[in-house]
Amino acid sequence: MRSRFLLLSWGPQGRAEAMRLVAALTDWSSKVGGRDWMLLTPDPEGPVEVEGAWIVGSIFPRTSEPPAPHPGRAHTERPVERLVRRQWGAYVAIVDQRDHVEIFRDPSGGHPAYWTRRGDLTLVLSGLEEVVAAGAIAPRIDWSSVAGMIAYPQVRADRTGLEGVHELLPGQTLRIRLGGPEGLALQWSPWSFAARSAAILDRSRATEMLEETVQSCVAAWADRFPRPLLELSGGLDSSIIAASLRLAGRSVDCINIVTPTAEGDEQRFARLAADGHRLQIVPVAAAGVDIRRARAGRLPRPGAHALLRPIEDAFVAAARVSGATAFFSGLGGDNVFCSLSSAAPASDALLTSGPGPRFLRALDDLGRLHGCTAWTAGGLALRKAVRSGSMGRLPVDASFLAPGRAPGRAPHHPWMSAPRGALPGKHDQIRSLLLAQAYLDRYEHAAEGEIVFPLLSQPIVELCLRIPTWLWIADGQNRAIARDAFASAIPDAVVRRRSKGGLNAFVAAVFEDNVEGLTAQLINGRLAQAGLLDLSAVREVLANPALASGQALFRVLQLADVEAWARTWDDP
Repeated sequence: MRSRFLLLSWGPQGRAEAMRLVAALTDWSSKVGGRDWMLLTPDPEGPVEVEGAWIVGSIFPRTSEPPAPHPGRAHTERPVERLVRRQWGAYVAIVDQRDHVEIFRDPSGGHPAYWTRRGDLTLVLSGLEEVVAAGAIAPRIDWSSVAGMIAYPQVRADRTGLEGVHELLPGQTLRIRLGGPEGLALQWSPWSFAARSAAILDRSRATEMLEETVQSCVAAWADRFPRPLLELSGGLDSSIIAASLRLAGRSVDCINIVTPTAEGDEQRFARLAADGHRLQIVPVAAAGVDIRRARAGRLPRPGAHALLRPIEDAFVAAARVSGATAFFSGLGGDNVFCSLSSAAPASDALLTSGPGPRFLRALDDLGRLHGCTAWTAGGLALRKAVRSGSMGRLPVDASFLAPGRAPGRAPHHPWMSAPRGALPGKHDQIRSLLLAQAYLDRYEHAAEGEIVFPLLSQPIVELCLRIPTWLWIADGQNRAIARDAFASAIPDAVVRRRSKGGLNAFVAAVFEDNVEGLTAQLINGRLAQAGLLDLSAVREVLANPALASGQALFRVLQLADVEAWARTWDDP
């Protein structure tokens, strides 16, 4: 389980309320503080001090430290700047600056952090459960924000689903003075590494650096959690983690989930990838999934999809048998390793080098990857290059929303503010990273042990952003540099695998098993009462699920998840 924390910062009128809350949290005995702030955790070991900051979570020193941004002036770096340059992990840092306090969330987003203000008191916290139980806050649902989440599920912005509760975004610092939030600043930006000037143009060098960086980060996580349970799908990303653990001298327990259809059965590849690790194959069925039950707890956002509950239950059961204290997952690998479905890599080559050999090679690779002609690939790449200035806009999904309820603009996320001249492929890669971060703290089995996504570690993300998008499609393979880096450590059938498992049939089975419950959940539910739903469209799918697309079924199940979450706040 991730380290829980609560930071309180108060002004003259908020001190009494802060002390009352401190007294109510009797089990939160580890405390550090300053003149007008206090940090509490229930961890007996308490926070640790690193680089002049108090750290909650997991933090590791870099194996190779990047140079200071201003040579000769490293001694003038602020504590957060030193942390970003010298350390990495899944943590929240608190820095006492005498007349104010700063809270920084690491760039990977691996540790949750939310903040809210109540009068002369500001709270920054990992979760809401304890402060709600203590009566410190009583949030209400922010329906306009919920509409934004539904319409733009691919971006997780600072507004949560609750009024007045904000998320501190990855790489962001919140500054508080005398109980009042003074502003947010982005201390780490992906665009610093996606810049053309930072690019690693040599394929061999990029491959070597990726192999070394991934192995180093996975080994660090394995030292932090010596008994992990690895979710081994048999795909490239989880297989890279398995190979890195083996190369670090660790034999771990792995689990492969099999759903009752061919698309959900990847055990052949998982057995190949396990290669010395202990592997448990676990079949799961769609029967018995109750889409009306929300994830436990008082959450600022909806949790993981209910249809994943049988899989999460299997993880918990396997962890208890093996004694695992953490769950390792390959989630984020597609995103970090730049698995793009667009023509952007060729567009990047054209904008960077003009219509020369590099562009022509990228066109050939793009055509081989997507099975299209060079003319088709060239036309798409040229169109993407011409439109590169508008690539930061996110598409809206207004399906099943009532007319006019989908916001006209996506919620703001500072990572989408690209500098002038940014390449369209890097827009797409960073957008993909945002999508991965939307799922980091949503899983119910996190109550059993910490969930770790090693491939989203800061050094890996930074390196992958520096690798040009056209190298990621070399030889007509997606994630080409990752495949090259681990070609000697993973069986060839897995390294060169093009197919991918799916859950479409599983989703359809869950839907069919829950049609009656979905009707009761949505037609007269909180979302409908708030005027968010196009009820005629919902009724049509519920009446004829066999005629609906898999995307439509999944969308309705997503709405049911949001509905279940909303009821946890209306019906505590």
